[in-house]
Amino acid sequence: MAFDYDNTPDLTSLRGMVLPYVLPVLIRRAKEGRPITYSELAEEIEREYGVVTGIGRMTWWGWPVGIVGTMVRDWGAEQDLVIPPINVIVIRKATKEPGTGADHVAAYFRVDGIDMKKNRTAYMKAAAEAVYSYGTNNWDRVAAAAGADILPLRHGKVDDAEPIPLPRIPSKYGPESDEHKALKKWAALHPAAFHRYGKFSTGENEKVLSSGDRLDAYFSNGKDRLAVEVKASNANDDELMRGVYQCVKYRAVMRAENEARRLAPTVSAVLMSTRRPGRAVRTLMKRLHVDFIDAPIEAEAT
Repeated sequence: MAFDYDNTPDLTSLRGMVLPYVLPVLIRRAKEGRPITYSELAEEIEREYGVVTGIGRMTWWGWPVGIVGTMVRDWGAEQDLVIPPINVIVIRKATKEPGTGADHVAAYFRVDGIDMKKNRTAYMKAAAEAVYSYGTNNWDRVAAAAGADILPLRHGKVDDAEPIPLPRIPSKYGPESDEHKALKKWAALHPAAFHRYGKFSTGENEKVLSSGDRLDAYFSNGKDRLAVEVKASNANDDELMRGVYQCVKYRAVMRAENEARRLAPTVSAVLMSTRRPGRAVRTLMKRLHVDFIDAPIEAEAT
């Protein structure tokens, strides 16, 4: 049965014009794996459906976005499904985060003692990643239940950003260098270098995640968790780029581990090196939200 938009509380004629078209646009963005601002939402509804509101403000669009998010959540509950909160991918242009109306996302994680004020960014990032990872077939199932259009994906470039070439993968890997061994040992012994991610004591090397991946260095204080991927001075930009992708993987696995145990998604993964990354690596880190930490060259001689 399609969602019943006509009997929505506080419905106005203008809200009623756009409400059926919010979900198709959000589902396409979810499947493309990227957020959308409130003004972009208005523009895409105009482009796809010809509905012109002349309004791009969060204060106006927060209502239809919230209504659609609630309808998706409630339908999922009826089906005994926990559907990631799709409304969290609608963000403010200035802050790059959802409005305060999305704070109910905490309920999705079912974590006791949630401090949304202190950990809001971590919760929102984790929720958005869950939305992007939910899968095309699952979102199409939601669209079918809602009676929503399934908009074609844009398989080419989805914005004006330049594409970043993927790193070359070596045909074989050599043994771990002495510099790499020394650097990861130095990282574990210097928790102060990672103070932005939590107050840690000495870390550990070769921590094994549930995926079987081994971390160069790992820190945990019982709440915050941090994975560190290190690259020595002899690493080229391709190797640094592979390190960026490894950080993305570690972050996702640790979030999944926390979700499995019903813990807060306060996890981070950073790339550390004694070598400064080139332009393409810096662009990739910015696009994938991976932080970089400089290590002193002396760390390789520890």
